[in-house]
Amino acid sequence: MKRFKQIIRPDALTFVLFAGLVWLVMTITGTTSTKSCSINVVAESSLVEGYYLLDTIVPLMIDVESSGINALRLGQFEDALVVVEKELFFVDKSGQLSIRSEDIKALLSQEYGNEYSFTITTSRVMFPSEKLSSVNVPVVLKGIRNATLPNGMRWSEALRIEPDTVVLTGPIARMQRTQVFVTLPEVIWEGSMAISLPLDQLEKGLELSVNSVDVIGTSEYWVEKEFIYQRRIGQRVYEVKLWLSGPFSILKNSELIDLCELTFQDFDTFEMAQVTIRNKDVELLSITPHKLEKPLQ
Repeated sequence: MKRFKQIIRPDALTFVLFAGLVWLVMTITGTTSTKSCSINVVAESSLVEGYYLLDTIVPLMIDVESSGINALRLGQFEDALVVVEKELFFVDKSGQLSIRSEDIKALLSQEYGNEYSFTITTSRVMFPSEKLSSVNVPVVLKGIRNATLPNGMRWSEALRIEPDTVVLTGPIARMQRTQVFVTLPEVIWEGSMAISLPLDQLEKGLELSVNSVDVIGTSEYWVEKEFIYQRRIGQRVYEVKLWLSGPFSILKNSELIDLCELTFQDFDTFEMAQVTIRNKDVELLSITPHKLEKPLQ
């Protein structure tokens, strides 16, 4: 062994290693390799130009060719993702959305460089899709009982939604079984209030014209107020007392004539008071006297 080391000088060994490395590099550089790979073409959105993609990922077989050191890296294309934007889609003769193979190759070159060449046997890649429709649908308020009124208050303006209808866009089959909801959280509703709330999330493939609506309503303190109306029958004057209840904002400055119509039906020996309330939020509690006797002649 000692004699062998003496025969092969260190400088000669270095030369042999260098020559071998040069040969290896020249061999690799002159080699062209091709590999078949399965990639995934991915749409960035399921909604594209009036269509809904039933599947946003389509597998595709391609052939990748390269030479030199890059030929050793062909394995990186197996299961690679190619994301395509909405603008690259077109409607083919069958009415389905498709991507041109040339556009896919351009995206691959942009991502991995021009050192690789790509072959795709088809001229386009089709994405199964459905044409979208749009329809006006009502918004349904859920959780009305979550709104609590302070003691002594009632609703003077019931809860309502603005806008109360929205435009729903999506495949017809999905829209037919879809309702649009907004859910009211727990809240103490005091006075006139408006709360902006997001619409409940819909299933995939459906889209709304707005993302939120306003829930509006008014509560008020309910009060009672006495009104006195003088009614003359012959020489006698009756004080007809009416007790009404309703929102404070309505009763505080209103006259009796603003709130109700008071008439008297004539009979032989008496008149009968009749009250017709003008305001839906006002209620007649009592009227005394209800029957007014006529004086004896």
